Amino acid sequence: SDPGTEPFRFVGYEGGEAGAGRRGPIRKLHSFERVEADEVITRRGRHGVIRAPSPFTMLMPAPDTDPGTDLYYVAHARHGGLMGDEAMSDASARAQASATERMLDLLADDDFVKGSSWVSYDGRQLLDLCAAVVGRTNRLPNGHPHRKLAIVGRGESGGEWERRAGQRYRQAMRQAIADGLPVERFQIMRGAPLGWLDSLTADGMYKQVQLREKNHPTAEPVKLRISLRQPHTMSLAVAGDLDLALRTGDTRYVRVALLIEAASVEPIGALARVRVVRAGILSSRPEVLRAARDVLEGLRDEHDHLMEKGELSKILGVRQAMGPDGALWASANPRLLGTLHKALFQVQLRSWGQVLRAELVEPARLRTRQAVGQWLATTMAATGIYDAEALRSIVIRPTGKEWRADPKLLSEFIQRLERGEEALLRGPVERPKLVGPLAKPLPIQPLAAAQITADEFERWAGWKRFVRGVKVVPDTRGKDVDLAFNQDAIRKRMARWFRRARAMATSAPGDVLVVVAGDGLDPNREGAAAELLRAHRNLLRDANVHYLRIQHAQATHLSWYKDFLHTLQERPSGHSVAVQWEAEHGATVNVVMLARRDRSDASGVRAWSLEGWQVEACGVVLADLGGQGGRDYQVGMFTESGRRHVGLSQELVHFGRAHCGGLLKQAGWRVRDSRGAPAPWELERGIVRQIARWIERTRGFFIDESVDEEAASGLVAQRLGLVDPRLARALARERQRDEPPERAAEALWASVPAWPGVEFDETVVPIEAGTSW
Repeated sequence: SDPGTEPFRFVGYEGGEAGAGRRGPIRKLHSFERVEADEVITRRGRHGVIRAPSPFTMLMPAPDTDPGTDLYYVAHARHGGLMGDEAMSDASARAQASATERMLDLLADDDFVKGSSWVSYDGRQLLDLCAAVVGRTNRLPNGHPHRKLAIVGRGESGGEWERRAGQRYRQAMRQAIADGLPVERFQIMRGAPLGWLDSLTADGMYKQVQLREKNHPTAEPVKLRISLRQPHTMSLAVAGDLDLALRTGDTRYVRVALLIEAASVEPIGALARVRVVRAGILSSRPEVLRAARDVLEGLRDEHDHLMEKGELSKILGVRQAMGPDGALWASANPRLLGTLHKALFQVQLRSWGQVLRAELVEPARLRTRQAVGQWLATTMAATGIYDAEALRSIVIRPTGKEWRADPKLLSEFIQRLERGEEALLRGPVERPKLVGPLAKPLPIQPLAAAQITADEFERWAGWKRFVRGVKVVPDTRGKDVDLAFNQDAIRKRMARWFRRARAMATSAPGDVLVVVAGDGLDPNREGAAAELLRAHRNLLRDANVHYLRIQHAQATHLSWYKDFLHTLQERPSGHSVAVQWEAEHGATVNVVMLARRDRSDASGVRAWSLEGWQVEACGVVLADLGGQGGRDYQVGMFTESGRRHVGLSQELVHFGRAHCGGLLKQAGWRVRDSRGAPAPWELERGIVRQIARWIERTRGFFIDESVDEEAASGLVAQRLGLVDPRLARALARERQRDEPPERAAEALWASVPAWPGVEFDETVVPIEAGTSW
């Protein structure tokens, strides 16, 4: 756990509090313990809790178990088994399972055609849902127009829990590849560890591709495309032909699984580990299909650019692995698969070198193993390099009884990359493989009905029940969570929440906190959104409300941010304002939370923490899924207290807290004033520092001098993931100058006009297209 935060502990241990929502004696933590639905099992602080989704029996690990053993295990009772008391042969089990599988497919088809969406906040359930989608698509007959699959993601982080939770999904993907299912993978490089890239081009993939080419010689190869820009906070599993479904209106065989990840990094000894909390939607609504199509189109365009003029074009031999459609083809030819391996590693290591050059400026002296782990966790969170072993091997060396993170080591590493040393990809960079045995191996999990035996039938049926235990949201209104697929509905909800926060703070000044983690407003996107802009401005001026903003750097429009700072200066003295910058989550995930001070918490509230606050409304909004900027909100998930007979969705609240808490742990540049808005120069220092980093990185880009300014600005925006075209244009001009980055950043910031300006009243007027800095 982090310093100052108590570690996770069981609720109701002897001598402590009883379990929340549970009556009876204090829990003594015996080997077997009955747990009720919605009961709090473990707690960290007042609000970091794990709740029981349903009744079960909790099995405690033995006191002498190995390090890394799971905290607890659960056993669910099976109700109404399908086998009954009669013995069943393997053939009979497969026949019954196939009929059950077919019926469940039809029921799911009907559910999605009616406009329902499935929502889950359980990481294992979401990965199993993706496995079910892959299996459903693979069962379609050969030649079916919707028998195709597209996967967008960064891959596994390598943790033990992650590998266990994703076992069925890996099985489903291996089977799909071997069965000749058309598969197109979009590999997000940001956040991808080297171990995953190893497994993507290693013996496991080689064997599956061999089986594919042997058993299905007419099947098209597995396709691979690369993205350096797309944030790692979102993953997609797309089953079916989106264009055909949208053109004909027949969405029966199409599925889009949209997964949102909240990743946080915490030290563990001399290393660091990544913890991931997930939320996800499975739907075939036209709005979701269009959003997914935009994502895939944008990723294909980015990959084509990387192959023609970007990083991939500089790698010798990579075009030999490229098919006529521009994608990289996974072939059973060991030489071509080795070329893919080399290309992925070179692209990833070069991008790491660029971000580390701006982060590691001075040597860091690390006196203890714990100091090494803390430095790794901080650097990983700031750079998005989610590979502790590789990062440590690149820039940290032992010096006697201490360790040292040295920029000289980084410079040597970058020079070796530029020389193209192939040994660098094999030896000096540590990368534990993700395909080795688990600490405690699991049996093969039954996935498809046609492959099970009589002994596996009940376990397979239990898994089907687990997958279908998701929350079903008919249309857009669920029991405790609402969905929004319309930008106007999302804007109105957020504006109403801002007004609600002010109303709450009027009767209880200082007891209300608004947390906003996101990109801010877009002059091009919010041109007609006067209501939201006005509500947010009034919230900033209200000194009765505590305001915490976590600003996503790449998604920031500088004109809006300048108006944001001007509005804060109109705020009278009152309660706290805090602003933090982060540079890894792009323009995709936005979280808004309304919280009330928890007076029952004797420990009170702390700066840069959500402890001591009780969340009363939480919204997770996805905007610009393609990562290109200038587009509107796509999908929103909302829950709030106060609705009649309906409580909060604790799972969505947990995700929102985990997402914002993980960003707050990064502890990058931030400023806070406990009595009101920080001084203007303090607020501007962060944005100037970030612009200076962008200028320094831009000057390291190779851009052909023959291209015009518009094309150069597009390349800069693409490589940095920026959504503000004027910022990209200004940075493109800076690449040809030699003024110190800090001074150039100050001049650039001073030239930015505020949007919408001091004369804003009822109508929001976008900045004219011809306005230039």
